[in-house]
Amino acid sequence: MAQRLDPNGWHVFHAGGAIVHADTSEARGGAVPPAAVITAAAVAEEHGWTLEYYTADAYAVSESSERAIDHAALMGVPFESRTRDQLDGDIVRLQFVVPEEDSPTVLSHGEALGLTGTSATSPIMPGTAFVSFTVAGVTKATGIELIANELGLGLGDVMMVGDGHNDLPALAAVGHPVAMGNAVAEAKELATHIVADVELDGVVEALEVSSTD
Repeated sequence: MAQRLDPNGWHVFHAGGAIVHADTSEARGGAVPPAAVITAAAVAEEHGWTLEYYTADAYAVSESSERAIDHAALMGVPFESRTRDQLDGDIVRLQFVVPEEDSPTVLSHGEALGLTGTSATSPIMPGTAFVSFTVAGVTKATGIELIANELGLGLGDVMMVGDGHNDLPALAAVGHPVAMGNAVAEAKELATHIVADVELDGVVEALEVSSTD
């Protein structure tokens, strides 16, 4: 999808953990410290939480939980159980896939991990939270700022479309924040425009807004 949107440009992935060029596959980002990876794995095992490990262009999950399998389907990739040691390259994001009510507890581990945590949900997997951890200070907002600088733009000229708590830093940073109809209340409060739900092609409406704003 990134290649279809802009085949010769930079794109933000992994909650800002990686900035990847669609044509060259060049990736920029910060590696999660190995000690944090080990600690996160111990936390996941202690609580029985699913933990996914992401490099700029691949991911690994070592268990075959229902949530892990469903998330692979949501992303449109074949499910394959494998360990983080089978990944090539730096881990740029850790993601816990947990019951939605466990999200605050997962986020509470951010300080001990020394990482920045954000949470999101998807209407395709109701009742599930996706809690991501990236290098301290790294968010979608910092990723967007890097791309804006690359293009010689100020953040005031940028539109961000979001719906989850993980989108809040970016929505607050740009000049044209847009919230999906299904967005959390905090996202709608930041937005200058609210469009249709994700499943009702709200992004198309947002692109139409961008041509008139």
